[in-house]
Amino acid sequence: MPKKRYSIHVLRDDRRRILKLSATGLAGAALLPACDRLVLPELNLLDQIPDVLPSEDFYLQSAFGTPDVDPATHIFRILSEGAEIASIDRDYVQALSGRVREHTMQCIGANPRFLFIGNALWTGLPFTEILEDLGVTPPASAQWMKITGADGYATGLPVTDIEGTGDADPLWLVWQMNGEDLPVAHGAPFRFLTPGRYGTKNPKWPTELDFVADEFIGHWEERGWSQEATYRLNAMVLSPPSMAVVGAGSVAILGSAFGGHQAIASVEVTLDNGASWQPAELTYGPELSETAPDLADRNPNRHIWTTWRYDWMLEDPGEYRIQVRATDLDGNVTSEDPAGTTPRSGYDAGMEIKVTVT
Repeated sequence: MPKKRYSIHVLRDDRRRILKLSATGLAGAALLPACDRLVLPELNLLDQIPDVLPSEDFYLQSAFGTPDVDPATHIFRILSEGAEIASIDRDYVQALSGRVREHTMQCIGANPRFLFIGNALWTGLPFTEILEDLGVTPPASAQWMKITGADGYATGLPVTDIEGTGDADPLWLVWQMNGEDLPVAHGAPFRFLTPGRYGTKNPKWPTELDFVADEFIGHWEERGWSQEATYRLNAMVLSPPSMAVVGAGSVAILGSAFGGHQAIASVEVTLDNGASWQPAELTYGPELSETAPDLADRNPNRHIWTTWRYDWMLEDPGEYRIQVRATDLDGNVTSEDPAGTTPRSGYDAGMEIKVTVT
């Protein structure tokens, strides 16, 4: 007998409506720091989460909206204490032999109401290789990079990010997304990928990178958001939306777990307020990806999300709370508080949703 499918009735606070309202509201005011002016795709209930999101379904974020950029004429200047030492344009990067990097990005303001995370295939090169090709060596006095975008957004990164330190891979400059030229909304003609750090540290439309001696405090950092912005272990429920009303039958609970370089060991779901936890199936991760970086064999979940699935058979009417938790290979576990602990440093919890069965 085939599994009974379930129907969803949209309620006042369901996820799709929340996202649509927030995207509209944010166009005029910074309601969500570090993730304002977002335009999100319609979210449908899925039988599975795509391993790699299509570019049009990848979340969009910028501090000041998408600037009026012509990728064909855009110039990216590299400076040392304000003096230009090199420049890059689209023709230059397109002449390079780029490599594909599968990479997950998450907004530092992501939380149970704003599910801003996505995985894509990016084409580019480690920035250190580009600097070498340009004949540029960071000045010995430089400790920080001040990066400014065409939208006026600016942030700072340590010079050590160029080579990568500890568990972090090197800084990348990328110019394609999922096999096509980077869309303007995602930073065309090129943008930075900063492994191990939230989206605030992955600037788009760079116009200047200045090697400076002193630490640079950027736009969001001045407003209390983390300067390090390193990813924190978190688990999200991406489907069904919270406050969904469903009929009896089989429901697929789908989500993501991510912690930057951290390897995900397990994902579990509780249906009884934590009295017991049931294992979820891990459906995708770097160990299943043919495009994972070479370093993935050292840490099998390096910089790519893990997606998961839990099939729940609904029989009795009522209201249910479903919470997820993730554990990494070091034994770290997501916070028990589904709201997280210190929001301005990034979400660090296992998300909870409410579902009503009729």
